[in-house]
Order: sequence, then C-alpha cells, then structure tokens
Amino acid sequence: MLQQGFTLLTPNNRSVDGILREFASTQARDASTLSGWQRPSVFAIDIYIQQLWQVAASQGIAPFHKTTLLSRFDEQELWLQIVESSFDRYPLLNSEETASSVARSHQFFKQWKVASSDKLDHYQSAVDFQTFLDWSNQFEKACSKNSALSLSDAGKVIIANIEVLRQILPRKIGLINFNQAPPLYAELFEAFSRVSDVSRQGEETSGKQLGPSFAETDAASTNRSYQNAKDEVAECIAWCQDKARQSTQAHIGIIVDPARSLEAPIEEALFKASTRETIESFDLSKILNRYHSSEKLDETAHFNRAISLLSLNYDLVDSERFCRLLQSSFTAGAECEIQSRIALETTLRKKAEAEIRLSQLRQFMLQETRQHYCPILAAALLEFSELARHAGSHQTLRHWLQLFTKQLQALGWPGTGCTEDNQRLAVQWQQSIQRFSASSAILGNISITKALRKLQTFLKQSNVNLNFDDRLQISMLNIEESQDLVFDHVWVLAADDKNFPQAINPVPFLPYRLQQELGMPNSSNQQQLEIAIQQLVTLRKNTAGTMVISHHTLQDELSIRPSALLQEILFDEAATDTDNAKNEDDRERKPAAMARAKNHLERFQDVLHVPLQPDEEILGGTGLLSNQSNCPFRAFARNRLRATALEEFSHGLNPIARGNALHKALENMGL
Repeated sequence: MLQQGFTLLTPNNRSVDGILREFASTQARDASTLSGWQRPSVFAIDIYIQQLWQVAASQGIAPFHKTTLLSRFDEQELWLQIVESSFDRYPLLNSEETASSVARSHQFFKQWKVASSDKLDHYQSAVDFQTFLDWSNQFEKACSKNSALSLSDAGKVIIANIEVLRQILPRKIGLINFNQAPPLYAELFEAFSRVSDVSRQGEETSGKQLGPSFAETDAASTNRSYQNAKDEVAECIAWCQDKARQSTQAHIGIIVDPARSLEAPIEEALFKASTRETIESFDLSKILNRYHSSEKLDETAHFNRAISLLSLNYDLVDSERFCRLLQSSFTAGAECEIQSRIALETTLRKKAEAEIRLSQLRQFMLQETRQHYCPILAAALLEFSELARHAGSHQTLRHWLQLFTKQLQALGWPGTGCTEDNQRLAVQWQQSIQRFSASSAILGNISITKALRKLQTFLKQSNVNLNFDDRLQISMLNIEESQDLVFDHVWVLAADDKNFPQAINPVPFLPYRLQQELGMPNSSNQQQLEIAIQQLVTLRKNTAGTMVISHHTLQDELSIRPSALLQEILFDEAATDTDNAKNEDDRERKPAAMARAKNHLERFQDVLHVPLQPDEEILGGTGLLSNQSNCPFRAFARNRLRATALEEFSHGLNPIARGNALHKALENMGL
C-alpha cells in the first residue's frame, strides 16, 4: 500500500514501528546501494489527528486556528485542578490517581459516545457516575475558557468539518488493524471515505478456533509444565540462547504475562547466564528488546540527580540529599575536589542541621584553611543562584524550563566530556522538556517552586522510552505487543488460567453494565476470551518455527492451573518428547560437567590489596577474629581502613551537641 501512495493509519505507535521496520528491511534488500530513504506516511491515529489539526490551524482553516489541542499533560493538569477543587466534598481522594482515572474514563466516554446512548438515563442515579458527569461538565467549561479541546473531542470537530479539510487530506488512506474501532473512530473513518479513497487491511481473526488454527502450520508447537516460575524462566532463557546460537539471524520472542511479573526473574536469569567478561558491564537493553518499560523518568539515576540539583532552588536544602550530590561524579569539579568533598560531607554531618540554606553551604566550602575547601563547587553554586535571582518571581513554564537547563549546565550535569552516554542523556532531557513546555498556556505564570513540582510530576508520569533494536535477536513482550511482530521462534510464559484469558478491567466511574451493553473493551469475560484466542492465533501465524507454551504449577505455595485454552491445541508430542529427552540428557551431563569444573584450578592475583605497612598497628582483639570469620570485608573495613558509619542529620541540636551544651551549662553554673 505504501508503494501505491497510501497514508497508513494504525491504532497505536507499536504498529507504526512494525510497519516502518518492515519497510526499512525491504528498502535495504531492494536498494542496497542507497544510504537512506524518505520516511513513509505511517501514523498512529491519535498522532495523525494532532498533525491534521496543526496543519489546518497553520493554514487558517476555521475552527482549527481558533482552538488548540490539549497535550496529555495539559489534560491531566486540568483534571487535577477539577479534582482538587472537590476536596471539600471528597477529602480522602488521592488527587493525582483520581485525575488519571477520570481522564481515562472521559476518553472512553467520548470515543464510545456514551452521552448519546438511549440507556444513559437508567444509570444517572449512581453517585460515582453523577460525580463523573459533574467533573466532565467542569472540564468542558475549562477547555472553553482556555480555547482548547481534548483529543477525544477533536475527532467530532473533524467529522463536522470534513469538507473544508478535503484540500489537506491525502488522496489515499489505508486503515491497518482497526478490527474493533470505537464508534467515534468508525464515524471518522466513514467521513474520510467521503473525501478520500479509504482501504482497510488486517485479517479479522475473531471467531476462529485455536485447534484448527494451530493445525494449519507445519511448525512444531509444544507445551511444557514446571513446578515454579524460576525453573520455567531458566529453561526459557537457555532455550532462547540456544536458538540464537543455532541461527544468528533468528528473531526469538519471549512472551510474558500481562502484569510482567516475570520480568525480574528473566533479568536475573540473563545476568547469571552472562560470561565473566560481560557481567561487569551487564545492560539488559543490550541483550533483549522491550517495547514497554515500567520505569518512570524520575526513577532513572540521571534524571533523579537532575531533580536533586534543581531542588537547590528551594529556600532550605535537604542536607542528606546534598551529601548524595557531593558523592556524584557528574557535578562540576568532581574529579579535582573529590577529597575536599569527602571532608565537606563529614563536616556537614557534624555541624549542619537536616535543612540548611544554600548560602550557608557555600560558606562551608569557602573556608580556605580547612580540608573541605571546595572553590569549584562554590563557584558553580554561585552561578546557579545568580541565574535564579535574575529571573522574575512568576514566569511561564517555558521560561522556567529554560532556566533549569542553564542551571544544570552550570553545575556540570549530565557530565563533562562528549561521551555517548552524556549526549544521549542531554537529548532525552531536551525531548522531555519540549513535551512538557507545551503546558505553558494552561498553567500561566507560576513560581519557581510550583514549576519544580510540576516538572517532578511530569517525570513521574512519563515512562522511559525504549528503542527497538533489530540487531538484538531476543525480544521480551506481552502478547498484545507481539501482535505486530514476526518471529522465528517463540516461548509463551505463564500460560495459566489467570493470564489466558485476562480478567476483565472495566473503566472506572462509568457504570459496569452500561460498558457491557456498549461493548467497551475489557468489560466482559466473553470478550476477553475472544481476544485471548485472537492473540494466540495471530502469534502462531506470525511465528515461522517452534512455539513453546509453558506454565508453572506453584506460586507462593498456591496451586495454579494451566489455561483451559491449551486443551484445544493439538501439541506436537514428538517434539515434546524430544525436548524432554534433551532436558534429561542435560541433567545427566550436569554432574559430570560439575565434577570437571571442580578439578579445574584458576589462579587469580589480587593487585588491588592494601599492603600492610611496617609501622601499622592492627587493633581489634577478639573482635577482629570475629569480624574476619563472619565477614572478611567487615574486618578489612573496620580494622584496616578504620571505616565508621556517617553521622545522621537531625533537626536542631544533635545528641552530642546537646550533651556538650548541657555539660558546659552545668560547668558555668558551678555544679
């Protein structure tokens, strides 16, 4: 369809990535002499609506040029303001979580046209639904006040003005994998068909049965059972690595449960399987592909450090947090002042309180005759403070974000030097800032404290972006993410009755029965069953070679049953027997291999030890022997290095200072 000039629309960005990768591989095969090619017109439907709106607005087409589309964070911010305004009625609400839930419910409310349902009147007496409708009215008023519109409402406006958009719409539009589009999108596609040539593509797999679908392929399908998840994961990793060694071009998929509870055991198994040469630089992203990351931006070490540095803008600085910054090698002058900063932390823990002003910190650093003299860091902090001092008290979010970037540069973040890691971090920061800065219009002029809180909230809500690397042979995904990929071999983990099919997950605030009547996603068990069958059929179709489906029978001492869907599949018994025989042979060979390993001696010379000096006296008595017996490192740290625990910060006088003051007072009183 791309060669025929179609603009392709998909339900999500995952499908876009799959189409672009397939297009790139086709171009590489057909034109190996070319170093690049133009990106084809492939978009997720929500992204295309935003781009269409922007193009119409730039050309002055009404009503698009008078209204702006809300970004995801803008919409979240409006919902948060509405929920917080209801504290007097609902004082126990978690405002941020409630705002996220209401935003999701409002999206489904619009896309499935709940307001136009003739059954709506039967449910308006429900308290939760009444509250949601009241909040929705406030949200629409806030949008009207800001001349803005949510993405859920944008489709309705495009439908009403489809004729005036004819000039900027593509002549050919291809709809990929829209098997169960919401009613609003169905109307939008029908409107597209009135002004453009619309073609649909994507096999409808609903109604198919697992048994016949699996029987259509000649590739082997095997079923395995394990006692616990650890054994299941270990066998899966060994199998995947064996398949990767057999064919260096093979793409192997690991399909995890929807809750991704097996991701941690998989990472641990891969770490244990690493060689001695690679274990020190172990990086999961360089071993397998992932589409989804549960890690938030504020949880990453580098972004968390950036937030800690920016927290120096507060009137009072957390002393413990500042000491962690002193230990960082990513601040200005860290290499030159490492010993001085160690001494500075020790001094602060003895003399400073739990919260301290930045000016007081600089006074400690500028004591030239002391070991904690840190002129480079003090100069960087002075520049940091001067940048904030010259800024106004209230500015737009865009101006504050520009200030924050300059302040981080003054403190040396993300690090000196043009290393690949530093450049990647700088790019990620700029991308995040650009996305966040679009919220300036909604927030208006705010203080630096509020800007910092909003930035922390944004990073807390944003997942780490993961790039799919075609050079990696193994991909870890859930079954929904696997639908747009092609595999040579696949292993499906945790195929039990909890995961296949998944439990229902109705949208909050909307009446459950109404969701079932409208056929909303995740609202009925029958719907979940059909989706599970469709996903397994598609996965089997997209897998050229072996497909292994496994489950474990025990979890937290509870018995788990295999999915009833597996009973419909006629597994390859010969392949299963071969696999079991191979596993038995492996178990038989392990004792012999372990015996040979015991007989192999490896010599290692420790060149990093601290030699005992002739005049050095080791103290400790029986405690030294006890420490050496229990933990050699503890004995080395305590008795050789004289290492002691750092003092804790406290509010007001610490116990030692309070005791000394009391003794001095009693002494002056003559007691």
